[in-house]
Amino acid sequence: MIRKGENQMKPMYVLAAVLLFAGIVLAAPIEPLLLERLAEAKDGERVGVMIALKRQLDAERIIRTVKDKAQRWELTVSSLKEMALTEQAGLLAELRGYEALGRVAQITPLWIVNAVYCEASSDVILKVAERPEVWFVQWDLIPTENALGLAPASASRDVTDGSFGISWNVRKVKADSVWYVHGYTGDGVVIGNIDTGCDYNHTDLRNRMWTDPNYPYHGWNFEQNNNNPMDVHGHGTHTCGTNAGDGSAGETTGMAPRARIMTCRTKTSISQPFPDTIAENTVMNSMQFCVAPPLSPANHAHVLSMSLGWLHSWNPRRALWRQSVTNVAAAGLPYFIANGNEGSSSPPDNVRTPGDCPGPWKHPAEPAGGLSGAISIGATDNADNIASFSSWGPVSWSGIAPYNDYPYPPGLYKPDFSAPGVDVPSCRLGGGYVQMSGTSMATPCAAGIAALILEKNPTLLPEDVSEIMQNSVLPLGSQPKNNTFGTGRIDAMRCIENTPLPGPRHDVALDKVLAPADKIDPLVPLAPVCIVRNRGTYPEANVVVHCKVESLGTQVYNRSVTITLLDSAGVDTVTFPNWNVGPGSQTYDLTFWHAHMPDTNRRNDTLTKRTVTRGHDVATSSGIGARVRALNPVRPRVNLRSTDYTERNFKAFCRIDSGGTVLYRDSVYVDSVPEQGSRMFEFPRDWNVGPAGAAYTVRMWHNCGPDQNRTNDTAQVTTTATDQIRVLWLYSDYGAPDTTLGVRLRALGDSVEYMDVQYSTPSLAQLLPYDAVGAHSNYPFADPTALGNVLADYV
Repeated sequence: MIRKGENQMKPMYVLAAVLLFAGIVLAAPIEPLLLERLAEAKDGERVGVMIALKRQLDAERIIRTVKDKAQRWELTVSSLKEMALTEQAGLLAELRGYEALGRVAQITPLWIVNAVYCEASSDVILKVAERPEVWFVQWDLIPTENALGLAPASASRDVTDGSFGISWNVRKVKADSVWYVHGYTGDGVVIGNIDTGCDYNHTDLRNRMWTDPNYPYHGWNFEQNNNNPMDVHGHGTHTCGTNAGDGSAGETTGMAPRARIMTCRTKTSISQPFPDTIAENTVMNSMQFCVAPPLSPANHAHVLSMSLGWLHSWNPRRALWRQSVTNVAAAGLPYFIANGNEGSSSPPDNVRTPGDCPGPWKHPAEPAGGLSGAISIGATDNADNIASFSSWGPVSWSGIAPYNDYPYPPGLYKPDFSAPGVDVPSCRLGGGYVQMSGTSMATPCAAGIAALILEKNPTLLPEDVSEIMQNSVLPLGSQPKNNTFGTGRIDAMRCIENTPLPGPRHDVALDKVLAPADKIDPLVPLAPVCIVRNRGTYPEANVVVHCKVESLGTQVYNRSVTITLLDSAGVDTVTFPNWNVGPGSQTYDLTFWHAHMPDTNRRNDTLTKRTVTRGHDVATSSGIGARVRALNPVRPRVNLRSTDYTERNFKAFCRIDSGGTVLYRDSVYVDSVPEQGSRMFEFPRDWNVGPAGAAYTVRMWHNCGPDQNRTNDTAQVTTTATDQIRVLWLYSDYGAPDTTLGVRLRALGDSVEYMDVQYSTPSLAQLLPYDAVGAHSNYPFADPTALGNVLADYV
């Protein structure tokens, strides 16, 4: 078990705790939303407010300087509690005086941030806002349309087909392989789940709940302020099932089926009509409970999973959220938060708060800026496409005092990585299973995998877990990190393989290849470069690192470099002597490795990289499909795509024959085809198509001189003249649309078919059988760029 005893000696860091408090020198405004609410309040009516104080813990300094997990938890929690006790004393005394007069109720001091929640009359709110220690006063209920991370266009579906086993998302991320190959199941790890509560009587969850004699129902209900966090909606039960559902009822939905779940129910309303409301203080109280339950502080959670958040347009107090999330990381708990379901429409405001907070570990690709504690999760489908709803980054903290970092552009990359979140089966409130979609479903997947990591090594800090997980993915999107997938889709097996065992160890890891890139210039010498990291606890001397290059199985390069000294936790960038790169359109396989002794972990000693020299290559595709309209003039078109260079000044040709007789010949001048782009060219003359039933062979080609790949220079299709055409309509909506165009085409006897592209992108091969393709959407396409590229190739 990962435990911290209450009777541990206070670490020496606490002597410097007074230096860790950061004062925020700002006015103490009353939020505009609260002013509007007070204007509507009746005489004596009490309004729920959050009163934040200026003085907050410098938690980022703790993250950067304190690297012992037990000491860090003790220092952070004791410092936060001491600060709250001292700084809130005057405010609490005034509030309790008003409480005796009936003008204040429900006074709740917080220490996870230095703030106090209460219900107060308008005159009291105005009075306390004038106190010098107050940072701001905010209405606690924020108008919210969908605070939970559910996909807006996805309906929950019962899983009733009886096909039980291991859920597809568990298998997709290889969590089941971790159980069977390595034996890690999350045993001894407590996941704090902050959501709508949990059906702790569900067959798959009842044996997985956190236990404590002071909390008989496995957590706390902050919505109703009692000890029974039973779910009444189903969202929380579903996310708990992805955390740790053990399959007792037939379907193993949990990533960590032997972990324990501490459940905290927050105040949220998600039923129609909108707007809904969610009380921020219930979430912050939930965070506080997970970090140190009041009656049993040592029996705390080890990782947090939260599938909810606030759009920037709802005006959450982002600075206070960042402070609270940073405090969680300072206490040593990795915090996984849903990125949101707003797609790609409005950067830098797509990602929800607090998922927009920086993480505890800074990826090397990220711009300069501070640390916090949010490990933000995007959603993918079962084909590793980004979910259409998954929020894209970046985010900006420019103008958010006291931070003022990550200006946009470029902003901060978000999400950090992605996990399956489309049609995910998990536990249903009341028993059985149900499918849901959203970054809500992806986030508990990540938290469950973190539980596997922490079972292997309970000493890891949030920054360690974040680094391991961001580097243990199936890379997706532009690398090394992007604003769609983050670094990629999480892979649990890679996570475990990249997780060091606790205690003293020798472990030198090949961390990353910096050069060559995926494409390199031909005949230009290049120095291979890799990063070597000491993941062990001992300094290592005379580490010999090797690099070899092979082409078609023949070795063309082999060099080594010696690192004289690599300190514990040290990193070195190793640059090899130049390699004489060959001509264009060649594929090379590079292998970097070391065999240093006494390294005890051989799983991370080797890296491989494939690179291709840039070459001249123009591919041809025909603009004529499998059918053409009979007795109709057609102007043939050819599509040309270039790979690595802009190609200029050549010709494309077209020949059409039927039964061995050439019926059409023409050519067109090609002025240019752009690098990694395509252009469509129309031949000058019409082709007069014959009667229905006539068959034709259409051949198109080009004569680009520098082209080094002649296998794709010619495109040949067989087409048939017909009175009817086949039309495919692509849509992203609740259901297939019956468009006016479709109705009219069917009236002509044409065929109209529909394809849903909300969660996947069709291939060119799927489109080519159709004579025409149309598209429309009321919701985002799965990947608008990829769909546009496929349509361009089709045209």
